[in-house]
Amino acid sequence: MRLFFTKGEERRHIGTFDTDEQALSAIHEFCTQRNFQIPYFRSWEIDGVRHYDVGSHTEFFELELRNSAGWKAKSKVRWNIWNWLRSSILVGVKKGGIQK
Repeated sequence: MRLFFTKGEERRHIGTFDTDEQALSAIHEFCTQRNFQIPYFRSWEIDGVRHYDVGSHTEFFELELRNSAGWKAKSKVRWNIWNWLRSSILVGVKKGGIQK
């Protein structure tokens, strides 16, 4: 499973993990290293990608749950649609959150 940090159009690979627990640990470590305290934690799954919201409003983590080449091509299209939708909803939200 591959974990990504997303902010707007940017999608940064964090790591590859064998278990959900390892991925969640990496999310907590990523936030801790950037002095970001997680006010809440929620997740949802769309088309084989688990999205994690840690309370920053504009930045999310995504965990790809599948690895087939055909799925990856579809996933890119779905990710672009999801990112566009998320960006449209967040227009006017104050920028900030987790620092790089």
